[in-house]
Amino acid sequence: MRAITIDAYKTQPHLQEMPRPQPGEGEILIRLHAAGVNPMDWRARDGTYQQWWPAEFPTVLGFDGAGVVEQVGAGVSTFRPGDDVFGQFMPQRVLHWGTYADYVVTSASGAVAPKPVSLDDVQAAALPMPAQVALACLDALEIGSGETVLIVGCASYSGHLFAKSGLERQSSRRQTGSFKRVSHVASTALQWRSW
Repeated sequence: MRAITIDAYKTQPHLQEMPRPQPGEGEILIRLHAAGVNPMDWRARDGTYQQWWPAEFPTVLGFDGAGVVEQVGAGVSTFRPGDDVFGQFMPQRVLHWGTYADYVVTSASGAVAPKPVSLDDVQAAALPMPAQVALACLDALEIGSGETVLIVGCASYSGHLFAKSGLERQSSRRQTGSFKRVSHVASTALQWRSW
């Protein structure tokens, strides 16, 4: 399979052929159609997470992705071959197989879910990390109904999702963002104000 890899920390990623990973017990093999690109990816490349996820080189970069289940390992009943899925495929033990590849293996009980039919593969692959950041912020702030929140950087993907999630929690929002992106921020159907 084709994969974008690094051979050591802080090196330039490059395209190379690698053997296709095989799912073990409780795992699924996903043929990827799209991969998300996030700051976490360059941090992995630079070795930031090596004390928690030591790399096995060559390492395939990427955490977020969307595709179709190609094969299931023993004991998997949640997914079947042909299922459209998306998620954040964090390494179980070592940083080795990522989403910048044709295939990825991940735990069937991890952060993988059926892909909503309303999202294409690119949209689904771009969603996991920013959505997780937005929801974690909302939860950490314990924002309740009727509270007012200032969202700085609402034009970013996480900021946009933070604002949308705040709508669900019926909180009042005030957003800021780049003037160049005002149409994007306004298109979220949220109240726009120049500060």
